[in-house]
Amino acid sequence: MNTAVHFFLVMGIIAAVAGATDAYALFSKKSKANAAAPAAVEKSAAPAKSPAAPVPPAPEKKPDVPAAAPHTETAVESAPAPQPAAKSADPAKKAREAKRAQLEKTRWEIELIPLSGKGEHSQDALVFDNNQVYSENGQNRGLPATNYTLSLQEEQLIWETMQTSSKGETVFWRGEMDAPMKEMRGVMSWQVEPGKSADYSFISRKKTAVTPSDK
Repeated sequence: MNTAVHFFLVMGIIAAVAGATDAYALFSKKSKANAAAPAAVEKSAAPAKSPAAPVPPAPEKKPDVPAAAPHTETAVESAPAPQPAAKSADPAKKAREAKRAQLEKTRWEIELIPLSGKGEHSQDALVFDNNQVYSENGQNRGLPATNYTLSLQEEQLIWETMQTSSKGETVFWRGEMDAPMKEMRGVMSWQVEPGKSADYSFISRKKTAVTPSDK
């Protein structure tokens, strides 16, 4: 056989075999593609699942509340308003009144001493009666009995008064007594006329009880 012919024959066989192989490979690829296509279509055609609807929470259970009883007006008697407590007596006032009771119905003989240091000493008597005081010498000169004030300063009892005569004479008395009320001392100012006065200190010499004959 001619060498050239043999060469071309061999090359034709090789080409035929290669074509058959390529055709088989292409057929297999198409077959696989066709087999996979229906599955993909089936998968895409499946309906998408919708999200689950939220479940509402269970309603809160409220505690049972008993029904209010119907309002019924009831007549209530109002209690009387409390009365303010009675004020206790002033202790100082009680002490003064106790001293006044001791001073009542007493007569004090006194000695008058001029504060100027000049002049003679004189005698007089102070009488406490009916919550008033008077000087026996003063009454002889028209000076009336007058009310007096009392005050307590520590252990001393102090009394004061002012007396005026019909002639215009004025006398100021201020006396002090110790706690036992056995002694008295003080001052007296006698204004005979405006701008002219006589001032004295005095001290008690004797204390006695007032009797009906002393009045």
